[in-house]
Amino acid sequence: MTLRGLLRRRISIAVLVLLPLALYVVSGDTVGRSVRALVFGLTWAVGTVAFFATVAGRELEPRLAMAGWTRRRLRSARTAALLAVALVIALGFWALVAVDQAVRSVPWVGGAMLVTAVVAVAIGVAVGALVPTEMEGTLVLFFLAGLQAVTDPAAGWAVALPFWSSRELTTYAVDGPAAASWAAGLGHAMAVIGAAVMLSRAAGSRRR
Repeated sequence: MTLRGLLRRRISIAVLVLLPLALYVVSGDTVGRSVRALVFGLTWAVGTVAFFATVAGRELEPRLAMAGWTRRRLRSARTAALLAVALVIALGFWALVAVDQAVRSVPWVGGAMLVTAVVAVAIGVAVGALVPTEMEGTLVLFFLAGLQAVTDPAAGWAVALPFWSSRELTTYAVDGPAAASWAAGLGHAMAVIGAAVMLSRAAGSRRR
């Protein structure tokens, strides 16, 4: 049902997928700039798709719960579908970078994109659980992703942003261990995912 609902938004989904590609193309020939632009687009696209699906699920869950499905199983199934879509998109972008850019570490570019996809799903689901309308949720996601894109990742407060791990892992993949730490990036991603899951569950329990 989640996948079918996303397919009904064909134009919106197409625009969200084309946005990262457009950012990648217009970023020029600089490897670091183009890869970071693609990762930024990935956070926005995947997070927004997850948000749309979560908002749609809020309307369906009460009826399905009356039919015998537990809310926990419904949310798990929806999250699994979103992760599958996000990982497919991330793998496609990874393949693009692998054939088009001479990056320092192709595997770590893929790792950065996969982690970004999972974090974006978690953030999108959390925003969908907390924010009541599509317009407000879309603006929240754009604010978070945009702020991360323009913030210096080395700034002390930048680590408080939810997509800091994406910048850290991308910098590690492009510039190497002298510029960033993969361990810090993965640790930050796990912390953000855990916090997003707790917020989603708390919001779901409040609506029961």
